[in-house]
Amino acid sequence: MYWNQAPYVEHNREVWPDFLKHNRLPDDTPHSQRVLDAENALKSELGSNAPGPGWADRARELTQAYVAERGKLAESIKRDANTLFHSRKASCPQPAPTGSDKDRPAVQSPTHSVEEYYPPAARRLGLEGSVVLALRVDRTGCATAAAVVGSSGLDSLDQAALQFFETLTFLPAERGGQRIDSETPLKIAFALADLPGSAPEIGPAPAANKELRR
Repeated sequence: MYWNQAPYVEHNREVWPDFLKHNRLPDDTPHSQRVLDAENALKSELGSNAPGPGWADRARELTQAYVAERGKLAESIKRDANTLFHSRKASCPQPAPTGSDKDRPAVQSPTHSVEEYYPPAARRLGLEGSVVLALRVDRTGCATAAAVVGSSGLDSLDQAALQFFETLTFLPAERGGQRIDSETPLKIAFALADLPGSAPEIGPAPAANKELRR
């Protein structure tokens, strides 16, 4: 129903100013064409047609456009010298049995889902978002520290991503047949479509598409 979708539209729209601030983007950064088209489509649907499935469909499309826009921009943010890394709090897992056989680490199959770390308040409000982390992975395959490079615009999701990364294990990077310490980006998406129980979206940022492979 539209009235179920409408709050999600509003809540995700309201993230925009904080998203720009968190990612050090200009306050007057314009919305994408997809968002503008989706806003116009919803406005037209509400003004031209009686309440029905079309209202809910256009609202859902607009929410998806807001979320996708933020995710794409977060992936474009570059790490700089001032990026603040947070050391892991939990003990490192057992050393990986092998290296990745590449000069980049390889993430292993997750043992926990993003769903477990989805902040309840954000979920209740229909807030979604992607966080792009920079991970430091040592020669044992332990992710020893992480930094938020591309923020979701929501502190709760960013903090959840910083907790979730500690559950991941890696095959460490190798060079010249020796395991090495390395750094790699990783995108973590909090999406209501993944709830409950479906596989989370965990993957490298576009710049790292060749850097993290199973």
